[in-house]
Amino acid sequence: MGNEVFELRNYKVDPARRREFIDHFEKQLIHSQEAEGIAILGQFEVVGEQDRFVWIRGFPNMRSRAASLSAFFDGMVWAEHGPLANDIMEQWDDVYLLRPTPSSPPIAPSYRPNIGGPPPIRDAGGSCVLVLVSVFEGARDELPNDFAVQWINHLRSAGCSEIARFVAEPTENDFLRLPVKQEEGTVVVLAEAPSRDHARQLLGSLRDLQPASSRVLLLRPTPRSFLPEQSAR
Repeated sequence: MGNEVFELRNYKVDPARRREFIDHFEKQLIHSQEAEGIAILGQFEVVGEQDRFVWIRGFPNMRSRAASLSAFFDGMVWAEHGPLANDIMEQWDDVYLLRPTPSSPPIAPSYRPNIGGPPPIRDAGGSCVLVLVSVFEGARDELPNDFAVQWINHLRSAGCSEIARFVAEPTENDFLRLPVKQEEGTVVVLAEAPSRDHARQLLGSLRDLQPASSRVLLLRPTPRSFLPEQSAR
């Protein structure tokens, strides 16, 4: 069964300890979540923001999300390893609860690095991920999708490939321990750029296309991130 509910999580961490946080997360908090039915799809540093860590996880549906999160946060792994993660995090509530649009590519990476072994080698200038987020308040239903299509066409013409396209999940958050954003009119696009330099060159043109309410993030995959698959060696 595929995942129909996703979280895009943007954490603020102590910039002097971001590498420590990534190492801890990848060693202790990936397989332990997956053991509870949570799909960890990617972890990233935000280029140009030393205090940011972004990650994406998925769930089959809202019911399984609540059950899996309850099992994880009430379990022994989080009891042991959660305090260190919480000590490094400074903000953890910048989170979008999302669902893929019908036209989104499937999000199921076949590349699965071995968390127990050495991390794969990544090209320092290799592929990265662009994230575009907009919230259209009071917009007609088709407007967010119109902008998503405009962005995607622009990215494709510049040599990028679409990873996923999301809108806000409409079902009320039933795991209140973790606050999320669910604004109607939200659209999120993830795309892979073939290189970091390529992505940087695109940022200006993307900002020209976006409405005032938008955010653009340039993400560098961490050593064991499942996305983007093509950047792994």
